[in-house]
Amino acid sequence: MAPNKINFTPNGNIDDEFGAVERRYRLRCERAVIDADQAASAAPEDHRRIFAAAMATLLAEFNTYRDRENAYPAVDLVG
Repeated sequence: MAPNKINFTPNGNIDDEFGAVERRYRLRCERAVIDADQAASAAPEDHRRIFAAAMATLLAEFNTYRDRENAYPAVDLVG
């Protein structure tokens, strides 16, 4: 089997010949909304809300992927 053709998109994602997109996420410290002092002083319930928002975003991204007609979780190594 020939290797897949890989393209790097302008936003830093990786797109292969089958239309699968690998997204890479990183925290840019200079753009962080919550700095280290705020995080350290946040109440436990604040941490729960922040974590829940992050997980909701991840779940929404997964649902968007899964709703595509050409989504192949086993091939794309998703899940």
